[in-house]
Amino acid sequence: FGEEQVRALRAQSQSFKDHADALCDEASKHKGVWRQMLDDLAATRHQIASERSDNAREHAQMSEQRARDIDEAEERHKREAKDAARERTEAFNAEREVLAAQKAADAHKLAVDRAEIKANMDFKCGVDPVKRFLA
Repeated sequence: FGEEQVRALRAQSQSFKDHADALCDEASKHKGVWRQMLDDLAATRHQIASERSDNAREHAQMSEQRARDIDEAEERHKREAKDAARERTEAFNAEREVLAAQKAADAHKLAVDRAEIKANMDFKCGVDPVKRFLA
């Protein structure tokens, strides 16, 4: 290096040292204020973390409640569907029983009508029902 460069480097080094000393003096003057600011910053960070934790807990509780509500709604729909199916089955069975009773009544009426027709035919043909029964 040349003499000028060495002097420039020393001057710059001295300038940096003076600047660093000034910053240290300023820092020592404001040490209490900075400490308070750092404490406030730490308290604020703690409060934010606490609020986030509370928000996360509240969100988790709301999610759990929504899941319970959905499960309850599904169970309610299942019960309603089962009840509706049971009612339809009961109505179908009742209708089937009515139709079976009507069919039995129709069959009985048909048998009675056939017996009457046979009796009328026998009577018109002169067949004695007693002799026919005993034969």
